[in-house]
Formats: sequence, structure tokens, C-alpha cells
Amino acid sequence: MAVRGEDIRATQLRLIGRTPVALLGALLGAAFATAILWSYLDRRLLLAWAAGLAGIIAVRLALWSRFRRIAQDDAAVVRWLWPLTATVTLTGLMWGLFGISFYLVSDIEIRGVIVLILAGTLASGTMFYAPCLPAHGGYVLGCALPIAVAAFWHGSTPSILFGALSFAYIALVLAAARIFNGSIAATIRLQLENAALVDGLQQAKETAEQANRTKSPIPRGDEP
Repeated sequence: MAVRGEDIRATQLRLIGRTPVALLGALLGAAFATAILWSYLDRRLLLAWAAGLAGIIAVRLALWSRFRRIAQDDAAVVRWLWPLTATVTLTGLMWGLFGISFYLVSDIEIRGVIVLILAGTLASGTMFYAPCLPAHGGYVLGCALPIAVAAFWHGSTPSILFGALSFAYIALVLAAARIFNGSIAATIRLQLENAALVDGLQQAKETAEQANRTKSPIPRGDEP
């Protein structure tokens, strides 16, 4: 039996929707980022950012809970593509707003920590969301574009170079994710084809056994 594109897309969505690990990691990252910037940034801005990210994560946890109930229905799973993509993109955008704080603090070490946190969220996003390119693309652009734009807006030569490097990094991450996604899709297709083959062989075996059980015995004539 041929594997449908819908079957592959549903499996890809299950890879990013079946576990809340990424959400728990985002919560821990937000708590760490808030603690790091507590003494270096306007606390009202910091708490507003943390509350916004926590709200999005709460929505995603509610979606995850609902997703679990329909996870075995391919058609229902595929319909979750855009809700999942939208909420993942919003998560990335909240991290992108966090990245702008790079230009709101003056301490060099804290700036370095901000860049490391942002790079870590991008790396984890590629790991968790690459199975679904729309979600991954939304997350990466939301996460990385704000600091790249802020770098050009800042206008200094180092900032402009940093912005150009950020755009190059975005392009590299998106290209790498496309390759990774292709490998994932190929692996999923092979697994589904193997599963379909095994099911077909098992069904043929059961059909043959049933035919043997229902076949009438041929009577033997009396010997002279």
C-alpha cells in the first residue's frame, strides 16, 4: 500500500506535539533569563515579558493536552498544523523580544549571557521543531529577526556587522532544517512502508489460514 503524504505529515506533527519537554524547557529558560536580568533591566518590562511567555506556554500546554486525545487520528492531527505553528511562532517571538534586551543593558558579560540564551533557544528549537518546517521557520524567524533588526537600527558598525551575521545565521539554520526535515520525512516514509508491508503479509497469512479452516474435506471412496 502506498504511503500518503498526509500519513507522513501527521507523523511529523506527532513528533513535535506529543511531548511537553520543549515547553518545560522554555519555562526553565524563562526563569533563568528573568533571574539573570533582574538587576540589569526595568523590572516591569522583564515581568511583562515573563508573563507573556508563561501565558503562551500555558496555551500550548492546553493544546498539548487536547492533542493527546486525537493523536491517533491522522486527519485530525493534520488539522492541527496551523494552531501548532502559530503558537510555536509566538513562543519564538517572545524569545526574540528577549534578545532585544541585548541593546538595553550595558554590562558586557550580561550581553554575552543574553546571546548564549538566545543561541540555546534557537538550537533547541531546531532540534524540537525541524520535523515540521512551518513551525520551525516561524520559531526561528520570531526568535532571531528582532535582534537582527535591532542591530541594524542601532546603527554602529559592529552592530550592523552583527545584524548581517544574524541574517546569515538565520539562512543557515533554515537551510539545515530543510535538509534535516527531508531526512526525517524519508525515515518516516520507510517506516510506514515497512509497517504496511508487514500488515499486508500478516493479513494474507490470516486469510490463507481462514481459507484452510473453512475448506471442506474431500471424502474418500470405499475400497473394494
